Amino acid sequence: MLLLAVVAAVGAGAVGAAIWFALLPRVAGRRGSTLLGGSMSSKRVACNVATLTLFTALASCAPDAGFAPTPTPDTAPIDAGASATADATIPADSVRMVDLAPADTRAISNPGDVAAPNPVAGRPADFLDLTNWKITLPDATEIKQPALATFSKVPTFYLDPRGFVNFRAEAGGSGSTNSSYPRSELREMTDGGKSDARWSTSIGVHTLTITQAITHTLVVKPHVVAGQIHDASDDLVMVRLEGTRLFVENKGNELSPDLDPRYILGTKFVVRIEASRAQVRVYYNDLATAKVILDADVSGCYFKAGVYTQSNSSKGEDPTSYGEVRVFQLQATHAP
Repeated sequence: MLLLAVVAAVGAGAVGAAIWFALLPRVAGRRGSTLLGGSMSSKRVACNVATLTLFTALASCAPDAGFAPTPTPDTAPIDAGASATADATIPADSVRMVDLAPADTRAISNPGDVAAPNPVAGRPADFLDLTNWKITLPDATEIKQPALATFSKVPTFYLDPRGFVNFRAEAGGSGSTNSSYPRSELREMTDGGKSDARWSTSIGVHTLTITQAITHTLVVKPHVVAGQIHDASDDLVMVRLEGTRLFVENKGNELSPDLDPRYILGTKFVVRIEASRAQVRVYYNDLATAKVILDADVSGCYFKAGVYTQSNSSKGEDPTSYGEVRVFQLQATHAP
């Protein structure tokens, strides 16, 4: 009987012990005994019970017994049906940072397909080097350095998390000193943004390179400018879109050939404007061969980039209609 008790206790823990206690009187009864009398003395019964109790305790504590330990506050199972509480936290090392998706550079055939502005991921100056620039906003406000270093305004001028700076000017905006058309456009500066840039096409080499996409135009007059050289009195060259024609303009004159006669809104392109030796050369995607060349010996020049609409509400445009350009890269350099 003692051997059976040990096996029951070790093999089944508390459950085996309970079964043993239930069967013990019957087993003993078949041999003409009871727990309190007969051939099994009360001392022997007491000894057996004590032994059984000891093995039961050992079995319940044994790690290899095959049973889960009694849950404690640290290991208690979570009730799958319980709701999360406001006190629940996520360990810091379980948070995975996700890289931002690169900007979609596929052509957008319909302006309505252009996604609404994403939440601001940062300031334009965190993405583009704007040390020697200032910006004119659609309400004619100018933001110069050092304020420009921390300036951002959705949807007019902001850094999109997909990897570009968005420039937008609505038709209901104000004109600037020399134009009645609104703009969200950078103007080149020098000395850390303190002074206006002014250089000559015949002295040194001056280069502006922009990787960009024109994503939206006005409706009545779908014309926008996306990059230019301005001289002391007028625009010297403009990269201009009219409908689907992307071309270069010089003081109101269209220069041949077109950069792209069938431009599709949203198409990403690279344009480089280079001035030296009394000449301006415009490159389009192919930066080894100039597509447009203009002879021009002028001074007081500076670069501009962003969006400059060529219409406004007085032309019948809805005040909320807008021109928009996304700039992915911008670099202006000057060499002797």
